[in-house]
Amino acid sequence: MPTALGSWTQNAYYTDTDVRLTRPTVCWGAKGEIRLPAAKNVGAVGYNVGQFISGSISIFQYKDQAAADAALAAMRNASCSDTPMIPTESETLVKGSSGSDFTDDTTTGYEAGSTHIEDGMRVYQTITTTFRGLAAVQTQISRFVKLPQSMKQQQNVVNKLAVVDRKWQAKAIKALENFGTGIAR
Repeated sequence: MPTALGSWTQNAYYTDTDVRLTRPTVCWGAKGEIRLPAAKNVGAVGYNVGQFISGSISIFQYKDQAAADAALAAMRNASCSDTPMIPTESETLVKGSSGSDFTDDTTTGYEAGSTHIEDGMRVYQTITTTFRGLAAVQTQISRFVKLPQSMKQQQNVVNKLAVVDRKWQAKAIKALENFGTGIAR
């Protein structure tokens, strides 16, 4: 995880084939998370930056090119909402606001951001998902901020999270591509 948000500690690491964990969330809709079809397996590492910032990087590996293409098509057709229902840490759905878009003209990457109120704090989330070959690489960052906040303060948090997540995603994609070509260290 980049250090732009502070020094971090790793808090989780796992690999799994459980269908509940192998379906990437790409954004949020009227009934909660919009998720892609299940991958064959997932590997993920989670991080904390103090008490109020967390992030993760996950690689979802699809069983073959047809399965990866189907997941990419599902991402391209995702029906994300500007006023979604977002799950809290306790899995309760609450009203939020969000935005999402493709990261480039190839439409193999997608980024989504959301905000909602939880436990008296505003929660900001970013998710960036990019497909390369049989893999979907996903970075996520969440930040809890005490209220009240001015609109300018809110916008500053959103902008910083988006910049950090984009840079992190780019580094993750580069590492995956280097690994695939055999030039990774």
